[in-house]
Amino acid sequence: MAEPAYTVASDSETTGEEKSSSAFPEIAIGIDIGTSQCSVAVWNGSQVELLKNTRNQKLMRSYVTFKDDIPSGGTLDIGVRPFIAALVNNVWRSTTPEEVLAIFLVELRVMAESQLKRPIRNVVLSIPVSFSRFQLTRIERACAMAGLHVLRLMPEPTAVALLYAQQQQQMIHDNMGSGSEKIALIFNMGAGYCDAAVTATAGGVSQIKALAGIATGGEDFLQNMMRHLLPNFDNLFSSRGINEIKSMGLLR
Repeated sequence: MAEPAYTVASDSETTGEEKSSSAFPEIAIGIDIGTSQCSVAVWNGSQVELLKNTRNQKLMRSYVTFKDDIPSGGTLDIGVRPFIAALVNNVWRSTTPEEVLAIFLVELRVMAESQLKRPIRNVVLSIPVSFSRFQLTRIERACAMAGLHVLRLMPEPTAVALLYAQQQQQMIHDNMGSGSEKIALIFNMGAGYCDAAVTATAGGVSQIKALAGIATGGEDFLQNMMRHLLPNFDNLFSSRGINEIKSMGLLR
C-alpha cells in the first residue's frame, strides 16, 4: 500500500491573503485518537502546536464516562462492539460507538475553539493503517455527528512523514542539511495498533514507498506478560497485604 507524495507548505504559503479575508479565517485542527491517549494540534504558520486541555495537558486519555444522564470525556473501540451499554438511573441504556466517539470529538472541538477563539469545523484525523473501510466510515459518521467535516483520514505514519519532511526543510533553510533524498523507516506502536512505513524525503516533499500495519499494540504485550506472571500471582503479592484489585494494578 502506498500513499501519494505530500508537500510541506512554506511560511509564505501559509500567510497569504486568506488569513485576512475574514475575522475568523477557516482553519483545520488535527486529531490523533489513540487507544489509550489522544491529542489535538494546529498548524500555527511555522510548526505544529499541540493544544492543552483545562488541566494543562497535551495528551489526554481516550475515554468517555457516563454519570447519571450526562456523558463526559468506557474506552473507544470503533468497529469491534455493536454497542456500548451504560447504567443510567438504574436503567441500562445502549449507544453506538459512533455516538460515544462523537461525544468525545465534541469535547475536543470545544477545547480547540476555546483556545483558538474561533469556530472549528474542519479536521484531519490520524488513523491506524489497518483500519478497514467500514471502520473509516464509522469514524467519518462520528465526526459528522460532532459537527466536524473530515478533510482527510491520514494514516499515522504519513503524519509522521509530513513532520519529518518539515524538519528536513527547516534544516535546509538553516543551512544545516542537504536537499538530497533521504530514506527513513517510520515505526509507530501505540496501545492497540502497530504501523510501519518507508518514506523518501527530499526538498520538503515526502513520499510513502511502503505502508503496513496490524491491530497489535503495547496493550497486547502487557496482557501477555500478565498472563505469564499470573501463575505466580499469589507469590508476587501475598506479602504485601493488599486486595486483589490493587495487586492487579501493581502487576500492570
